[in-house]
Formats: sequence, structure tokens, C-alpha cells
Amino acid sequence: MNLTKRIGAGFLVLALITGIFLMVRLVMDLELVVGFLTITFGLVAIIWTTKAKNSLSKGSTIRAYATNFLVALTCLLTYSIWRVIMVIFFIDSRAIILEYFFITITYLVFVSAAYRILYLSEEFGFNEQVKEIKRLKKRR
Repeated sequence: MNLTKRIGAGFLVLALITGIFLMVRLVMDLELVVGFLTITFGLVAIIWTTKAKNSLSKGSTIRAYATNFLVALTCLLTYSIWRVIMVIFFIDSRAIILEYFFITITYLVFVSAAYRILYLSEEFGFNEQVKEIKRLKKRR
């Protein structure tokens, strides 16, 4: 890593530590601090995933996985935003059904991605190599 990137990374870490410290001092509510940090990291993850997805070839399998990942991240971010809104505005706990909705959608997206990954090995033929490795292990 060159010197410019190291300095940039150092400033990033310093900014994160300063931001967390100031947030804790100003907000004084740990649940809100964690909520805001979660939203911040969620936004960064969505931005990076979008950039990565846009750089992949259209129609490629990995681009489809990136899309699944992006949808799941969006659901998690929506859940985090809803959770912070509930804390800030003291929304009745009966509204928790929306939390379960966002989490359920996220799990469904992950199940879909897991299903696609399951059949990825057939697409690239990893099945035979796994069988050969298991056979070699048994011989030892």
C-alpha cells in the first residue's frame, strides 16, 4: 500500500473514532448510537455493492448474486432505519410486525441466493472434484 493510501486510511480510522466518540457524547443513548452506526455501515455496503455490481458483466451469474446481496442489504438497512425511527419517536411495540417483515424478506433473499449457489457447483462442475477429494481422504 502506498503512502497516500495509508494516510487516507489513517484519516478514515481517526474520523470513525472521532465520530463514534462524538455520537456517544451527544446522543447519550447507546441504542441510537448503535442504530446510527448500523445505518452508516449499511449505506457504505450498499454503495460499494452497487459499484461492484455495475462493474460486472450484464447477465453474468456473479452479477445476479450481487443483485441478491444488494436486495438483502436494502432490506437490512430498511429494518435498521425503522428500528431507529421506533426508538426516536417512541412508536408502540405493536409496530414490531414491520421489523419481522423486513427480516423475513431478507432471509427469503438469502435463501434464494443460497439455492442459486447450491446449483453453481453443477454449473462449474465442482461436484466431481469434491468426490475425488473425499475418495483420496478415505484412502489415507
